[in-house]
Amino acid sequence: KGYVLATIGGGGRGGRLLGGEFRRLPARPMRVHELSGRASIEEELRAVVAALPPRALLQVRVPAGLAGAEVLRVARLRALCPPDVDVSVSFRGGRALSTARVAHAPRASLQGSTE
Repeated sequence: KGYVLATIGGGGRGGRLLGGEFRRLPARPMRVHELSGRASIEEELRAVVAALPPRALLQVRVPAGLAGAEVLRVARLRALCPPDVDVSVSFRGGRALSTARVAHAPRASLQGSTE
């Protein structure tokens, strides 16, 4: 994540590029985890969360067959994750992908979308 600082000189139509320098911007680390469903979902999520760096963004991809699991409810996910971690849950079904974001906030903020 960042931007390019360009140095433009005269000449031609609109000038010419004399140089450029990429400048990094701070970005939060992001992890994507595809739930396997082979073991306890909660144990799998606890292991993933334990390995996260501070302030991480975590996307959990869930097969459609596991979408109703109790551990995937907002309150449960908040209890599993540290307050500085944001989690999004993607439910994979036949045609659509639905995503819900779980943040540590005073109110639940679930948003559904399809792609």
